[in-house]
Amino acid sequence: DLGIGSVSSLLYVMSRLPQILNNFRRKSTEGVASSLFAMAILGNLTYGLSVLLKNPEKDQTESNYVLHHLPWIIGSLGVLGLDFFILFQFFLYRKREIGRA
Repeated sequence: DLGIGSVSSLLYVMSRLPQILNNFRRKSTEGVASSLFAMAILGNLTYGLSVLLKNPEKDQTESNYVLHHLPWIIGSLGVLGLDFFILFQFFLYRKREIGRA
């Protein structure tokens, strides 16, 4: 269902915001497993690509297919951008932590 998919996508995208804000406030990613986000990136990338690379049904246009699957595309590829941002925070704050040591 498109309505449930849209709500699910919104909640999934929002799920990364508390971690991003927490890392920003603390200026640290200590206690956050980088491997979790590496696996999330791989999962979201492969899922998003699987949706995009699937052929539409015979009676369905490509644009209709993409529009119908947009919540899932945003849910996977949109969160992918936030996962990359968290990985960026790992590198950004690691340099600061090394500088303080």
